[in-house]
Amino acid sequence: MNNNTNNTESKKNITRTTGYTLLTISFFSWICVFVVPFLELKNHKLIITSILIIIGEITFYASIALLGKQIIKKLKGFLKIFINKHQHRNEINNKSIGNEETQKH
Repeated sequence: MNNNTNNTESKKNITRTTGYTLLTISFFSWICVFVVPFLELKNHKLIITSILIIIGEITFYASIALLGKQIIKKLKGFLKIFINKHQHRNEINNKSIGNEETQKH
């Protein structure tokens, strides 16, 4: 029984490690997509960018498949924080623009 539990935990750890590794590769692939245009590559920018996008997408979805609901909840949480922060910033900007317009009149 104890040996079986260790095997199950070992498989979970390998799956989790592989999932986070794939997610990291995806993240760096997408960062590289935004770096490539600034490199001095004459005719290969489009090819390299396309390959990086494909790698980023494949590794992202593979990591989601391996990590499951756990990572989806974390990603939704980060997305909500990001959206709320930008909405709040836009509201502040809109209020300040409205105050400037009323002061001009």
